[in-house]
Amino acid sequence: MIQKSESASLADNPILELETEIRSLKDTVGVMRDEMEKMGFAKNQAIQETKLENANEVKVLKSTATALRDQLEKSKFDMAEAVQAAKLASNNEVKALKGTAASLRDELEKSKFDMAEGIQKEKLASKNEVKALKGTAASLRDELEKSKFDMAEAVQTEKLASTVEIKALKGAIASLREKLEKE
Repeated sequence: MIQKSESASLADNPILELETEIRSLKDTVGVMRDEMEKMGFAKNQAIQETKLENANEVKVLKSTATALRDQLEKSKFDMAEAVQAAKLASNNEVKALKGTAASLRDELEKSKFDMAEGIQKEKLASKNEVKALKGTAASLRDELEKSKFDMAEAVQTEKLASTVEIKALKGAIASLREKLEKE
């Protein structure tokens, strides 16, 4: 009943009604202010949490970027080192091959020189042998000619001696025949 009488008295008194409404609005504003503060607090907390998450994510991304940069630098260094090692190995191999080629070239030149010298010696030996054989052939030819001449002379001498002997024998035969016929 008191409420009825309050409502009735409120309806009768507009100032009281306004004061009640003002009080009600103040309570509503207080509640809303509390809610807004809660929302502000929640919003600030959400912002702080988001900032913290973002800061952590940025930290992780920076760390990842640093790690990747370091890895890239190491990879570049390793690659440069590998290229340098390959160049060095290639240069060493080229140097060794050049040395081998020079050695083989020298050996080939020496071999050509030795072969040319051997051929020269063989030519000289062959020339000397041919010369000696020609000398021997000339000597044998001269000896053969002398032998032929001596033989022809001996044959001639023999023929002459035979002819003289035959003549002497013929003379002796004729003389013996004459003697025989005389007898």
